[in-house]
Amino acid sequence: GQAPSRNADEFCSRAQFINYNLYRNMFEAWNQKMWNYASGLLLWMSHPAWPSMIWQTYSYDYETHGSFYGAKKACEPIHVQWNSVNKKLQVVNTTLENIPDAKVFFRVYDLKGKQLYEKKISVELEANKLTDCMEIALPPEIRDVSLVRTQLSDRRGKIVSENDYWINPSDFSVLQEGGKSELRIKWNTPKKKDNKILIRAEIKNNSQKIATGIKVNVRDKESGKSLLPVYVSDGYFNLLPDEHKQVSIEIPENLAGKEYYVSADEWIR
Repeated sequence: GQAPSRNADEFCSRAQFINYNLYRNMFEAWNQKMWNYASGLLLWMSHPAWPSMIWQTYSYDYETHGSFYGAKKACEPIHVQWNSVNKKLQVVNTTLENIPDAKVFFRVYDLKGKQLYEKKISVELEANKLTDCMEIALPPEIRDVSLVRTQLSDRRGKIVSENDYWINPSDFSVLQEGGKSELRIKWNTPKKKDNKILIRAEIKNNSQKIATGIKVNVRDKESGKSLLPVYVSDGYFNLLPDEHKQVSIEIPENLAGKEYYVSADEWIR
């Protein structure tokens, strides 16, 4: 937002918002040139030698930053993305399999999760190729900060890729209005496998507004501090009202002796 951060926690939260989007955008720019002028992307300084809020894909304490999940999102083997510069909705298929009868969706939501706009198209996705699906110019009446959600589904209707963008960012402070969303989290009985503790957790947004940038952590029951290293399959994602998402969690066996709980927090406080 335009207003200064109110405290250190908010400053760090805003940094992760920036990190996620910057790293995803870098790799999506590479995707957009797939096998045409660009066959790779070089990151300088993947980890700083001093305390920093930016330009790091990992940290000294093994916490996963927004940059990690932004890069992971853009580099998924089958990835849907929207280029806001040339307005192209694209799918990157880096696998060696064709994807027939796929469908691509482009939807816009206001901050309360109301759908404002939708376009969809059926596509045939060739293996190891970037496919331009269609060009989308946003309706001029959508002027406020809104969420663009792109989705790719296979012929059975299963969501293969999902990718969110925030548009009209004149002032992101509006994301902070009304306080935090009400998130419900539940998880199954932990299972042990190959020196790891495996957990499947479900996060649901029980609020009547979009929950933004949700980060899942495993925390020490007594201190509330994050247990590290812990590996979560997705992070800094958004949930529409009443929407839920499942994530997988891996805890090294050496941390299993502690009492812990699973938390889900928004990045915008």
